[in-house]
Amino acid sequence: MKCVLHIGTEKTGSTSVQAFLHSNRKLLRSRGIAFLRSTGLKNDLKLALACRRDDRINRQVRELGIADPSAKKLWRNELLANMRAEIEQLPEHVHTVIFSAEHFHSRL
Repeated sequence: MKCVLHIGTEKTGSTSVQAFLHSNRKLLRSRGIAFLRSTGLKNDLKLALACRRDDRINRQVRELGIADPSAKKLWRNELLANMRAEIEQLPEHVHTVIFSAEHFHSRL
């Protein structure tokens, strides 16, 4: 399986790319491409936040109900388990998973 990671810098049209991926999930899936839901509905902000150090608790992390590094670690492990489960349930013809978040650029 391939992974496409769209990093996209902020203010360069990333939201338009993400809107297309979100709106065309079914069509993309029929063509072997998955845009996961477990990492975020319209963009993969959760995945970008999970990649940050556990001691980096910013506003976006707090909005997820995470207040300290140990809670962040538990949340990340749950997110990864959900991602793994979603990927394992993909139809056999799916060959590519796309992730998209401008936060990979600005927050990491």
